[in-house]
Amino acid sequence: MAKYSYKELNKFYLKYLYNESNKAKIYADKLFENAQKKNDSLKLFYAYRRYAVLENNKGNHDQAVEYIETARDIATTQLKDRNLEVLSIFLKGKILYDYGKYEEAFENYSIAYSFYKDSNPRMTYMVSHNIALVENILGDQEAALKILLKNYNYYNSFSEEERKSNSYSYSYLSTLIALTDTYVKYAANEEDLKKSLLDSAEIYNEIGLKESLRVDNVSRYIYFLTEYGIINHEKGEYQKAISELNIAERKAIQQGEKVLLTSIYYYIGVSYKKLGQEEKAIDFLRKTDSVSQKNVANYILLDRTYYTLTDFYSKKGDGKNTLKYWELYKENRKINEHVSKSVKSAIRDHDMEKLEDQIKRLIADQEEKENNYTVALIIIIVLIFLFLLFLVYSKGKQRQNEAKFQNLLKELKTKKEIVPVKKEKSKPTLTIDEEKIQQILTALDKFEQKKLFLDVNCDLAFVAKKVKTNKAYLSKVIHSEKQQKFIQYITNLRITFALEKLKEDKLFRSYDIKSIASELGFKSPDSFSRAFKSKTGIYPSYYIKNINKINTSEDIQEPLIR
Repeated sequence: MAKYSYKELNKFYLKYLYNESNKAKIYADKLFENAQKKNDSLKLFYAYRRYAVLENNKGNHDQAVEYIETARDIATTQLKDRNLEVLSIFLKGKILYDYGKYEEAFENYSIAYSFYKDSNPRMTYMVSHNIALVENILGDQEAALKILLKNYNYYNSFSEEERKSNSYSYSYLSTLIALTDTYVKYAANEEDLKKSLLDSAEIYNEIGLKESLRVDNVSRYIYFLTEYGIINHEKGEYQKAISELNIAERKAIQQGEKVLLTSIYYYIGVSYKKLGQEEKAIDFLRKTDSVSQKNVANYILLDRTYYTLTDFYSKKGDGKNTLKYWELYKENRKINEHVSKSVKSAIRDHDMEKLEDQIKRLIADQEEKENNYTVALIIIIVLIFLFLLFLVYSKGKQRQNEAKFQNLLKELKTKKEIVPVKKEKSKPTLTIDEEKIQQILTALDKFEQKKLFLDVNCDLAFVAKKVKTNKAYLSKVIHSEKQQKFIQYITNLRITFALEKLKEDKLFRSYDIKSIASELGFKSPDSFSRAFKSKTGIYPSYYIKNINKINTSEDIQEPLIR
């Protein structure tokens, strides 16, 4: 591979980026080595940017954010190039959007828009397109359409020569897809305007189909085929919708466009439901869950999927599956709290109450069959007794937890290190020269500043590689200088970070414990909870609950375009 020039390596990277990520990674590594060898800051900037895109495409959003932040740091401190810095901010917004962190994505897009709006029309329209996607997914279709129609007119103003470029084709087709999808979502929420909105969706979808065929963009063509099926479902033409979506499914599988299968299976399922073919509807809705990559808008579709399956199984009297999909629905709804407008438009509140009543009745019926009145009475008496004991115990425990919580807040406020519950042993003798020890400690400081300890693969070998030493030396230095074993060291860093992050970040506090544990690098929610309790004396759920009580409001940035 040494025979290829820098430009040729980059060409191969782009060739494989979206189809064969493993091959793209090989060329990205070579480009990174080239940049390091020449100590070229500009090439290093682009090297980290490539890694960010690669990791984001693979769904490794935390790693992608870390890479783009490194690229941004190079642009700011070494290159002192504001344009490259803002490019990094824009890409970070895209990564956060793909991660489902829409408010944070919007903040990054707004910064980019403010920078480009008076100097770079192409980037202005690109950023505004992404802002429109956020508006659409958060339920403000009017604001999204205002942006997208302006962009559509902008691209239509291009000359025939300008339209030959790949960048024009990509941007134009992306605008048409977004317009179609926004009109469809708008129609689903506005019954009085539904027909005219779906007609508009169909017009832009037809333009997109023809354009994708003209430029031979198979991937985009499948998107427009899928939208046709969705449009016909919304029109009430369910059999036609199923036929079109079946064609889209075959082509999506052939072309490896797996992300589309979630929408395809969902709309086939709900179309069968409308036709009264319940078993086929259940089959495709279960497929929706099984193929979902749980990214971007899929959380909204999964809300509807789990809700519908819960309703189906409840009416069938299938308690096991009813409870299974009800729990999945509730878990997914927690993630969806930041897109509540879209969710509420899909499932009305009175429907929710009705379904909850059905589930309660189903559970009650099952309990009535399994228990007689005598057993029930004994259980009630025992439960009352246990409850009284629990009240006595919990009062004392509550006072202890409150004291521990208040101490934590004081320590965070004064920026003191939170002392673990367990005491450490005395400092051992170290047989390593002082210069080497200082090198390792300096490297560990950088390791901590970059928050590399949040990586799920952060074991002794991983850290040794990052600080450029061997495992034996690293273990000894941590044991001697940090007065901790390696596992304690990493765990303490994570919990200290968690305490600050949960205190300051409202969105992070809204995640379930499983998601929080994953972001902090823990392999299971149980291991996170145990570590948190061991270090602080209280469980994370208690800490979050009490932080929420004293953080009742946060500044919310106004949307840039309305």
